[in-house]
Amino acid sequence: MGTEVEAFLGPLEAVVGWKDQLKSAVVFSLTPHLGLVPATGSLLRELRLRFETPAESDDKVAERWGSEASKSCTIVYFTQFEFGDQSDESATAWTGQQVVPHIATVDEALALLGSNAAIAGISRYGKTHLWAAAAVLLEFENRAGRAGILEALRYPSEYVRELAADRLRESGSQTDAAIPALIDVARNDPSYGARLRAATALGAMGSRGVPALMAVLAPGVSTDRWGAIFALGQMGPIASPAVPELVQILKTHPDGAQRRQAAESLGKMGEAAAAAIPSLIDALRDQDDHVRYRSVEALGCMGPSASQAIPALRQSLQDSYSELPWVAIVSLGQVGPFPLAEVVAVLRTNKNWGARCEAVKALGKRGREAHAAIPALIDALGDKDYSVRSNAAEALGLMGAAAREALPALRNSLQDRYVKIAATRSIEQIETDAT
Repeated sequence: MGTEVEAFLGPLEAVVGWKDQLKSAVVFSLTPHLGLVPATGSLLRELRLRFETPAESDDKVAERWGSEASKSCTIVYFTQFEFGDQSDESATAWTGQQVVPHIATVDEALALLGSNAAIAGISRYGKTHLWAAAAVLLEFENRAGRAGILEALRYPSEYVRELAADRLRESGSQTDAAIPALIDVARNDPSYGARLRAATALGAMGSRGVPALMAVLAPGVSTDRWGAIFALGQMGPIASPAVPELVQILKTHPDGAQRRQAAESLGKMGEAAAAAIPSLIDALRDQDDHVRYRSVEALGCMGPSASQAIPALRQSLQDSYSELPWVAIVSLGQVGPFPLAEVVAVLRTNKNWGARCEAVKALGKRGREAHAAIPALIDALGDKDYSVRSNAAEALGLMGAAAREALPALRNSLQDRYVKIAATRSIEQIETDAT
């Protein structure tokens, strides 16, 4: 997400006093003696009105305030920006309204204030607005403890509500009293982020959170139940009491994103969600490509208990969605006997390079057991995709002496720069095994 922070640093006692002068100021206590004041848009607008300088830039306005506020202490204004491989950082410090020389970075500024980045936790939040939200939440918590965090779940700023839900999630087993409030946020909050964080907090409670998440999934209480569906999947088998609710979403929900997440969450429960197997098989006919993909994947996660799905999974090897045969090969291998003929057919006929590559890998993992596929693997050394060719060479080596007939083709592949390493290794493996 990158970093984009503008803030003031100063002695905690001093910057807390700013709140008497600036109604937009909020203070985060980095240490018992060091405070951070986020330079939010509302704070900078207030300063601009205070100085009656509407044309000045944000940096100029911030610098004027930093200088003015440093009459009896040291104040720092810093900016941090990082996105991808681009970054920028600057810091200016004042003492007695005079600029302190040789201060240009946050580390230098913190050292001047008697701290360092690790102690201060200066990288805790990567956005100005998140520092502001954290400061507000800290005030709630300092004033009323856990009750204050619950109160913050109703704060107007969605960022404060999100961080409040995160704090409750971090509390884990101590959040029982918060369940009603978290259910309400997970159902009704207008912010997707807050709904997701609340659902995740319920999920962090283990088996005690399952009934609460099931309540969020109840029909008619919310149009977006993705967060609760996701959280149940993260819980794994202990969330299996929610299987009927997830199956109902998979079968009937109009939103493809929620159907596919239901399939994924059922898969993460493994055999504990075996009751969902018939519905997952039906979902292999879903119009949404990703729902079918996640359903195939989920059936594989259920292992041999999903053996009744083998015919449908074999059909999925020919699915029109190019990504799906990859996972179908894997799932078939997890559910029942390795479908050698079907995997060879994918290798020989599928137009998607990824599906062919997955087929080659699956055959290689079977080693000598898949010796009947050697002619197809030899042909794959001439595939138009280099990754298929390279993996075919590697797969032949894994079959040892059984792949002696492939040696001429492998020696020819030594001229292929993408295959040379794999072919060299496989020739050695086959010849060693044959002696």
